Amino acid sequence: MPPLRWPIIGMLFLILFGAVAAFLLWGNRSETIASRGTSLSAERVTLNIPSSALAKVVAGQSVRMLQATPPGSGRPILHAVIEQVGAAPASGAPSFMPVTARLIRQGGKPAGALTPGTAIEARIVLASRPLLQWIISPHASEATP
Repeated sequence: MPPLRWPIIGMLFLILFGAVAAFLLWGNRSETIASRGTSLSAERVTLNIPSSALAKVVAGQSVRMLQATPPGSGRPILHAVIEQVGAAPASGAPSFMPVTARLIRQGGKPAGALTPGTAIEARIVLASRPLLQWIISPHASEATP
């Protein structure tokens, strides 16, 4: 190989190493609880979460939602905040607890984008950790109460 290629290869390696290091240091991984539910109104939804995850859910947590339509139909991600965590099991599903969430405004657009009865797929965001911390210890937050 001509001598000019080695500095170029070294420079490309340093750029790749820098990109991976930046990704690991500034990237985040969010822990979530998957749930399904239906819209109660244009701005409120009820979600059913597993009873085992009830202790991790509190009012004020962030929720990311999609309408349960066929993939590829341009479903926008909707953001909501948990308003109330149910104290009694969901009707017909004793292993699930109801949670009520309210859609929030995004970028000046109205929050209400749902019709009552719309099926929802949601993820309740529990915590966000740096990616490097998660790689070193992926189950650390599960061990703490």
